[in-house]
Amino acid sequence: MMEVKILPVFILILLVPVISYGEQGMGSLEIYIKSTDGERADYHGMALKIYQDNAKVPFKTIESLSGNPYKISLPLGHTYKIEDLVSSMYASVGYVTLQNGDERLELTVPSPGSIRFIAVYNDGNTPINNATVMVKSNDGTYEYWTNSTTDYLGDTIRFWLQPTIADDDYYVTTVSIGNDLSYSYYPISILPGVSRDIKITTPWPDVGPPLVVSVYKSLLQKVSKSDGGFAVQLYDNNGNKIDESKVNVMGEAYFSNIKVGSYTFRVIELNDDKSTTWGSSNVILDGKQTAIKIVKDQTNAKVSNVGQDALLVDIGIKADHIPSWVTKITNWATDGEITKQDFANVIKYLYTSGIIK
Repeated sequence: MMEVKILPVFILILLVPVISYGEQGMGSLEIYIKSTDGERADYHGMALKIYQDNAKVPFKTIESLSGNPYKISLPLGHTYKIEDLVSSMYASVGYVTLQNGDERLELTVPSPGSIRFIAVYNDGNTPINNATVMVKSNDGTYEYWTNSTTDYLGDTIRFWLQPTIADDDYYVTTVSIGNDLSYSYYPISILPGVSRDIKITTPWPDVGPPLVVSVYKSLLQKVSKSDGGFAVQLYDNNGNKIDESKVNVMGEAYFSNIKVGSYTFRVIELNDDKSTTWGSSNVILDGKQTAIKIVKDQTNAKVSNVGQDALLVDIGIKADHIPSWVTKITNWATDGEITKQDFANVIKYLYTSGIIK
């Protein structure tokens, strides 16, 4: 008798979750997004994050809306938090409880605002012409559809951007000169429906300090009068020659009034009206450099065919036995981590001590 009574109860218990899930079903939620003026908002660039009940992780994420209003099917019997992100900015949030059938939720997003940037050098007044200006979200997930090139006044186009209602959302603007020199300005907040200008004062001067280019026939010896005539040519980032300076008897050439940016310095050897390339170096001038060193056979800031023996000869030492660890000191000299005099002092000490023979 006991077995007959327990079996139906056991079966009933097993069926309860199935019946509850079936009763839960699915409902439809229509999300209508409007701007603060009441008009339907443009859905391009919008994304939705949908949270169920008190969950911290999204139940569903829609990376890109296909229309406005936007319809989605969700399980009944839950409260949903809907976050609307426009251009990666937290633009609106709403709540809805989906009990049965269809529900409709209206979200209001702030109207876009606009910013025109004015890029200037570090004096705060001199405009930067032909700089590239890019705008993106602080998390890097959104980038404005086009960059802007500054005009002779340093002005960009007007960027129309989505405001945010979150304190930790903002935009970042990057000003670039050439391919290698850039400065980022942030945080940038957008005011709904407001157009304004922002001046960006970069850390670069309009022109750099006078520049000395030293020409070397080896890593430690400059060219001299007996080595012949030389000149240093200056080329901009587009390969246009913009200046030239002859190398004096001290192995140095001088330049001034060079604007910040990326350049190539090319040393040529002057022989009977014919020019032979001696060495070259690609340099990024940010207004701090005052000296550049170019060695024979150097290309793109790299020196080729310069060995350890050549360095020793430069300081008057000829040796047949050189410990392998001396190579590290040689590399320091090659990379400019120690001066010529420091290198000479160390090597001469090792030579007089019999370590180098």
